[in-house]
Amino acid sequence: MQLNTQIILDKATEILSDYGLGDLTMRRLARTLDVAPGALYWHYPSKQDLLGAIALQLLNAVPTPDSADVQAQEYCVALYEALTTLRDGADITLTAIASHTVERDIVAELDCLAPHKGQILYHYVFGAALDFQAKENVALALGKQDENELVSVDIRHGVAMLLQEDNR
Repeated sequence: MQLNTQIILDKATEILSDYGLGDLTMRRLARTLDVAPGALYWHYPSKQDLLGAIALQLLNAVPTPDSADVQAQEYCVALYEALTTLRDGADITLTAIASHTVERDIVAELDCLAPHKGQILYHYVFGAALDFQAKENVALALGKQDENELVSVDIRHGVAMLLQEDNR
């Protein structure tokens, strides 16, 4: 098997899905791929760079503001769904944004769609995703993995409220 970035991303995503962000290390990933850790650093100079690539994969499911007729509410729903498709996806993406290993500026994109509301929408969507994933991780830790017990929140109502004009 020839090691490449997609193979590394696929295996890292598998580890994240099975064990979460706390158990993803470059050494564990290398061991799982049956390669020396140095082989990973050829493709990703650091774990932060790897997390940035994973975050970018998640964000690729979110339309850009210049996409045809994308609205702020649709964007927020797509962002939430992208963040919650992978265990710890919101945490991974926030880490990538903070470490500047992902190119997209989510706040600027939201500001483009909803002028002067980008920051609050950003915090609302990421907060909702982090809240859901914290509950998901607790349920997994307690062995309560029943799909019916843990339902992802529909954020449309909250986003709609935030997008309303202030009528005071």
